[in-house]
Amino acid sequence: LLYLSILPLKLSEYIYIIYALLIFLLIKNYLLNLRKINLKSSFSYLLIFFVVFFILAIDISNKLNLSWDSKWFWFIKSLYFFQDNTYEQLSGYTYNDFHPHLGSYLWAFFRKISLNQYEYFGRLFYLFIYLGSLMLVSISFFKKNIYNSIIFILLIILNYKYYYFSGLQEIILFSFLIIISKLVFEYINNRNILYLIFIALTLNLILWTKSEGIAFFFITLICINFIKKININHRIKFNLIMMFFLILKITIFKIFDIKLNNQPYYLDYILSLNFDLIIFKILNISAYLFYYSLTNIIFII
Repeated sequence: LLYLSILPLKLSEYIYIIYALLIFLLIKNYLLNLRKINLKSSFSYLLIFFVVFFILAIDISNKLNLSWDSKWFWFIKSLYFFQDNTYEQLSGYTYNDFHPHLGSYLWAFFRKISLNQYEYFGRLFYLFIYLGSLMLVSISFFKKNIYNSIIFILLIILNYKYYYFSGLQEIILFSFLIIISKLVFEYINNRNILYLIFIALTLNLILWTKSEGIAFFFITLICINFIKKININHRIKFNLIMMFFLILKITIFKIFDIKLNNQPYYLDYILSLNFDLIIFKILNISAYLFYYSLTNIIFII
């Protein structure tokens, strides 16, 4: 979907192809492989997942108010795609062209494929990937499904706020990072390079979700390179893939004449920092980090 969004194609021109692909995958992955699926285990998780999804979806569709950033930036970007404009036309949105577009595109895409095409149907995908990421990590805590389900529900109770789903992109970043943490855990246990490839693919999505994604991109890249259990051959391949994705984004931005230095961490700003300013920023950031850590029970845990 990311690379479809960059092509000079209108969303309505390939929406039916996506429908056909989804039906094909449904038949291939579930109906033809039904014997391989542990129905008892899968059904209990799926039932809990969709009950929670349905309840929270009602809350989201009932409130409808968008956050400030969503009203001025992300929703406008989603309208570009929903109204059959292309990425090239989106780059003409000069007040916000430098922010990546993936979250807004997903907002437009899932709104478009819904039956009534209400705006909030696009944002329900944010809820879907959020719940999916939390379930992905919670099903591994205990051997018994009931305990894992309790962990999943507790995480939702402690975390959920409507504000996170008011069109903001942070919830998508959060979900992608949760998925990456699970993939890192799986790689350490299995040493299968496929997990590193999936990590790289997910980090690529982070690059295209929000400008701050570049910070998460490099933080995760550095952290993974500190893991001693990663095979040297796998490490080299992983870093090359990551650099390819970074160069690819820069290249696409240049093709569409989007200025990279519009972003809030461009090189000129970094070079202009002096020691006193750095200390001032560290003290202020630390104070706010301490305060907000106390207001978030997940941070405290």
